[in-house]
Amino acid sequence: MKKAVSVVLVVVVLVVGLLFMRGANRSNGNDKGKTSSYQATAEEISQVQGDLGESITSCKFYLDGKVYTAPLNVSELISAGWKFDEAATKNVSSLEPGARTNATNIKKENGDYSERMSVSFLNNTDQKVALEEAPIDTFDLSKSGKVKIILPKGITWESTMEDATAAYGNADDSWSTGDRTYLVYSVKNGEDEIKINLAFDKNDEGISMLTLVQFQ
Repeated sequence: MKKAVSVVLVVVVLVVGLLFMRGANRSNGNDKGKTSSYQATAEEISQVQGDLGESITSCKFYLDGKVYTAPLNVSELISAGWKFDEAATKNVSSLEPGARTNATNIKKENGDYSERMSVSFLNNTDQKVALEEAPIDTFDLSKSGKVKIILPKGITWESTMEDATAAYGNADDSWSTGDRTYLVYSVKNGEDEIKINLAFDKNDEGISMLTLVQFQ
């Protein structure tokens, strides 16, 4: 009797162990997919380099499947599936000439996760414009926002400060605060001056934040 009970217990332990291992492997597989899905692959970088130009001065960047040129209107992002945070914009539906907004979150659903970034607007026209058509003044992208980004010369979230300097030369300005160092590149597109800020954290290999500030 005792032998039979022992055999049953061994079988139960083995079954539970197998189920646990299967669940763990499934979980690890899903986590791996989530992690890699918003990191640019070598193939993607190679495919878009011809569209981005050879220098950061091209004002071009690849964002989540599409190449954009700064400065841009938020309508370009909306047409690609990005949406306003309704709670943050419920009191702002349009902008008068010269009006500026505070930063607002926009997001996009992408499979099992949400991408997000922060944008602000400046109506530099002489006409009233709907918020959905407003020119973007600044936008902030963060690695934690899970947005796939590629800059000219193949610079991505995984690129180090040394990679950026090798690709674009010495920054026009730089400073450090706490464990973060910023490289600032000033470029122009026609009459528009654009500052591209790349942030690098001491304890994180690669870019942690990208900010485009546009002065029209």
